[in-house]
Amino acid sequence: ENVYFDKPCGLMDQSACAYGGLIFIDFENIKSPYVRKLDVDFSSFGYSLCIVDTKGSHSGLTDEYAAMPNEMKEVASYFGQDVLRGIKYEQIIDNIAELRKTCGDRAVLRSLHMITENDRAIAEAEALEEGDFAKFLKIFEASGNSSYKYLQNVYVSSNVRNQPMSIALCVSEELLKDGKGIARVHGGGLAGTIQAFVKNEYVEEYKKGIEKVFGANSCLVLKVNMYGATTLIA
Repeated sequence: ENVYFDKPCGLMDQSACAYGGLIFIDFENIKSPYVRKLDVDFSSFGYSLCIVDTKGSHSGLTDEYAAMPNEMKEVASYFGQDVLRGIKYEQIIDNIAELRKTCGDRAVLRSLHMITENDRAIAEAEALEEGDFAKFLKIFEASGNSSYKYLQNVYVSSNVRNQPMSIALCVSEELLKDGKGIARVHGGGLAGTIQAFVKNEYVEEYKKGIEKVFGANSCLVLKVNMYGATTLIA
């Protein structure tokens, strides 16, 4: 996608599919990312992973996706770097007045999200390896909230009348209240799907409720595939 289609997407989804199972990835070295398998039996936690298709289209959104890394790189450039990695949260806050003038408010907010999200990714992996799913869900929820508020990838600002993912998150919050589960934006956002971790005993209730909004079979209950890219020989 990056090279052949010249699409400004990341590498995480492709890498995760290629490796299979639960993994932790660090892309500091783009040519040779650090990948660690997480020795976790995901099925033991009593939750199901639900993916909800909100019927939004990704077509025509390439520039919107490209704006995310481009705006973050503008902020990194202020500090004399190509990327934000290594820049501290406190540095952004200490220079926020000038950054707002130079890069704009959204770039600042997106940069703050990215810096804190790196820490959350590490903490999520540790929580899973420790078998502390409650801690994982708490971080998972904080990550989703930060995506919505600061990364701002739940809807397109040029088309505020059309916000299917916002609706999905709103309805999910009601359906999953009282500890039944947590939902958040999935992937790059802007259109497409949300994901929810739902206690097994409430999956059918959640599926029924969310499909009233987005139609039959819009909610898929998935399992984590433990196998990655495999060569098939006829």
